[in-house]
Amino acid sequence: MAPPWLLALVGYSVLPVGITVTLWATAPSPWSSTLWVAMGFGLLFNVVASVLVWYYDTTVLPGFFDEVRELVVEESMADVERLAARHQRFFARRWAYTAVPWTVLILTTAVLATDFQRALGVAGAGDPVYPIYLAYYLWGGLLTGVGFHGMLTTVRCIREFTDAVDLRIDPLHPDGLGGLGAFGFLAIRTTLLTSLGALLLPMGFEMAAGQRLEWLVGSAILLYTVFIAGTFAYPTFRVHKVADRLREAELNRLRAEIRGLPGQLSAAGDGDTAAVDNRELAVQLEIQRLRREYREYADVKLYPMSVSILAQLVGSVLLPLFFLLLDLALSRVL
Repeated sequence: MAPPWLLALVGYSVLPVGITVTLWATAPSPWSSTLWVAMGFGLLFNVVASVLVWYYDTTVLPGFFDEVRELVVEESMADVERLAARHQRFFARRWAYTAVPWTVLILTTAVLATDFQRALGVAGAGDPVYPIYLAYYLWGGLLTGVGFHGMLTTVRCIREFTDAVDLRIDPLHPDGLGGLGAFGFLAIRTTLLTSLGALLLPMGFEMAAGQRLEWLVGSAILLYTVFIAGTFAYPTFRVHKVADRLREAELNRLRAEIRGLPGQLSAAGDGDTAAVDNRELAVQLEIQRLRREYREYADVKLYPMSVSILAQLVGSVLLPLFFLLLDLALSRVL
């Protein structure tokens, strides 16, 4: 049997591929090279984003709660279950609050882009292909809107999680981040979903070219780049602050224990020499153990950022800028 992601890829590809082929086949004249580039990237977005939305809903968000359970104290486990159900329900049922207004804006832009319609071969509202043209932007608008909704879900989830749940730091966790890697991976996967909208930028340039609005698209790209970085920076920085506070409390506890042990030895007073030696040895071993634990807590990185996460973040931020440079290059070559 085929893996679920492949079934999702095939299933979600039918509509955008069918619409794109129909628009191309019914065009009275061949598309320009830049239009082919724009529609190609648009098709890639519609296919890949559909699968990523499905993946976020079925794997990323549920997987996050599975991973963080090992960082939660027993008393807060019920809060984890409550938050997991709440945010999975929020993403699955409340997406329309974000996606519908955004889709209306996208459809309005598509209706007003008359020069772009003519370039595609769509003759206007009376053209039989016009509903198919609008369906293309309906699908793309819903996908980008759901992507923004995923970003809101992640930010809400991490914010409420850090407020309501008592965490603990594991300095020996395999991720090398005290166990906070789960937060970083949730944030970066959401950032990747958000940044995928950059694939639509070539189409945005094509639509703006006919309306002489290239400057507006360029400004939007810069804001979009900052927005992408912010979708990762805000939740991860919030987690870092909470974890740093927990570490400081743990270091203070260990420091107090280390300083208190010699006093316990002095309070024990004199006695049998062998017993005193044994007590001194036990105290020294305990001090060594506590100092080792202290160093482990002091040295652990508590910002949920690994090399792989950093590479994905850089790619997400640079993707819109890449398409800006691509458009400038194509405008000179073609």
